[in-house]
Amino acid sequence: MIDVFYVKDRAGRTVVARFLAYGGKCIRDPNVENARDVAIFTDAEGETVLSNGNPDAYFIVPYDYTIEKAVMFSNMIAATGLLNGTTTAYGAMALSFKPNGSQDLQRTYPGSDGINPGDFVPAFTDSASFHFGFVATYSGIGENMALRGGGILNRYNARHNKKIDTSGIYGNNPHNVKSIHAGAMFARTLMARSRIHLSDVNRDVLPIHVPYLR
Repeated sequence: MIDVFYVKDRAGRTVVARFLAYGGKCIRDPNVENARDVAIFTDAEGETVLSNGNPDAYFIVPYDYTIEKAVMFSNMIAATGLLNGTTTAYGAMALSFKPNGSQDLQRTYPGSDGINPGDFVPAFTDSASFHFGFVATYSGIGENMALRGGGILNRYNARHNKKIDTSGIYGNNPHNVKSIHAGAMFARTLMARSRIHLSDVNRDVLPIHVPYLR
């Protein structure tokens, strides 16, 4: 399996990417056809397409994205809630995950300023929702709140673009619902693992006791 490859943004420019992995294992995208349909290029010029580049339907992420970074950001959100209240934590999440926000993987990645519409990378859409679900769950905000917040944004965007699918729970795109749930489930697994198998945990990155906002 290749460690690094390239995908294209809406303007046709190549963006460095990789498959999402943790502990040496890649994480599968529940939106199988979405993942398999992404055109994967082996060169930075975007001239050589890798045939059947993602047969196992793994999440595709910006090259610098890691689960460890997602954990650290989750801890920051949790700390914000503990120190300043849940409303402040929700606000920090909304600002970070809004379009062009610091945690919007589709638009904010190495080489992008998050402003040019052409910088949007469709290949990162599923992983962006996975990241959202992961952070919401690991921070203690919860999967349900992530779905509610995502649905509000999706319905708002649908006012300006009738092609947007709002048929999922709370008005989300059904594909996003699956990815958010995958992120939430992975967060729950990781939290359970960190409590049980302490020898496997990097204590500098993965806390044993996760603070909750509820």
